[in-house]
Amino acid sequence: MLQFREPFIQLLMQGMVVGKSYRIKGSGKYITKEEVDFSGSTLVEKSSGSVVIEEWEKMSKSKYNGIDPQKIIEEHGIDTTACSYWEGYIRSLKKME
Repeated sequence: MLQFREPFIQLLMQGMVVGKSYRIKGSGKYITKEEVDFSGSTLVEKSSGSVVIEEWEKMSKSKYNGIDPQKIIEEHGIDTTACSYWEGYIRSLKKME
């Protein structure tokens, strides 16, 4: 047992942030979206022609499915990006009430 009070009243679950990932079917090696050929009915790797599996997975640098914040700012502007962030934060606080 802890010798002090917990610093938080309630655990706030934010959920899982996911993104599309691409990996080679046989090896399981993750590749970037730019390395995938989308022109046919089946996704394949451009360099080898290997079949590629597309899945929604937890965002990770090693899976190459993260989002660059700078791209979001360039597309939507800093004000919209900041408002979107704060809106989500405030919404989570209201759920705690």
